Amino acid sequence: MKFTIDTEAALKSLIPLAKVIPSRPSLPILSNFLFELDGDSLRITAADGELTLATVMKAEATEGSGGAAVPAKIFMDLLRTLPQGGFTAEIEPGKGMTCSWESGRSTLPVFPAEDYPAACRPEPGAEKTVTMNGEDLSAGIAKTSFAVAHDGIRPVFGGLFFDIDPEGSSIVATDTHKLVCQNISTPGADKGSFVLASRAARILREVVDREEALSVSYDDRCVCFRSGSSELLSVLIAGKFPPYRGVIPAGNENVLSVGKATLLGVLRRMCVCADQRSSVIKVRLSFNEMTLSAQDLSMATSATEKLECDYDGDEMEIGFKGPFFIETVGSMEAENIEIRFKEPKKAVLLQPSAEERMNEPYEAVLMPVLVA
Repeated sequence: MKFTIDTEAALKSLIPLAKVIPSRPSLPILSNFLFELDGDSLRITAADGELTLATVMKAEATEGSGGAAVPAKIFMDLLRTLPQGGFTAEIEPGKGMTCSWESGRSTLPVFPAEDYPAACRPEPGAEKTVTMNGEDLSAGIAKTSFAVAHDGIRPVFGGLFFDIDPEGSSIVATDTHKLVCQNISTPGADKGSFVLASRAARILREVVDREEALSVSYDDRCVCFRSGSSELLSVLIAGKFPPYRGVIPAGNENVLSVGKATLLGVLRRMCVCADQRSSVIKVRLSFNEMTLSAQDLSMATSATEKLECDYDGDEMEIGFKGPFFIETVGSMEAENIEIRFKEPKKAVLLQPSAEERMNEPYEAVLMPVLVA
């Protein structure tokens, strides 16, 4: 088979695919891209055994059809060095791929397309479907991915939980220290849920067309996202996600309102002087005032700063892990945020201000830590 494609367009399409290729593949064939030509449609696939990403490009001057696996790293290295314009690739099964450009040519090895493993797909007839807005999905992934667990103790906490409902769906992540929930609109969706691995979610965000709706189908084993010319398939994380709605505080009546940028600046300054092992920041609340402090006795460092805010609740002192506090506040786009407290040992609810909540339906729960 033979085809011609634009170098710049090919590089742009293949960069996300290259991130799927594992550094230590479980099967040698997974270190390759799979090229499949059908008419003027060129489909290129990358897989790691659990995650598969494919994109379709329009090819010119095509001859024949078929498929072959091509070493991904070598092909990407070559593509990055080619001159601007198009190049022609001719694949002869059992012989190799010859790439030709205006002033030169290169030959790469190829492997049988039949050796490339088939992707896990939702079973027809047993699958559920939902349509998501690309911008909403991208924002949901960006605002929740930081909260997934990385310890491997509970696998379901190592991914993003998609809670699908026709009345309104949610993307949720937690590591038990913090929980974040971004609501998205999915009218007409089949009610269901699944847990998507965080690596798959990160790559999905790169290929989602934010200006278009995308189709999602899933069953108990895997999920398929279709966006523009890209298709992502992933094996789902098995296990039952806990009832997260019960974790979100409903009776926190001590409400603090503060500017996000101002609070972030203070938190970052406190973290510089916080204990390097515990990273604890103390927060003392009083009428319209928030006093933050941190210290590291082993390094003889300390810091304290008062911050004006809108607060008329109970006076209290509460502690937080500095990095968790910064990540949670920083994940919001709102200029002003609300923090709802109950008592020093109870979970805290963070969300955009009432005026901004309509445009950013986001909630975050942060667990406090004991302070001396």
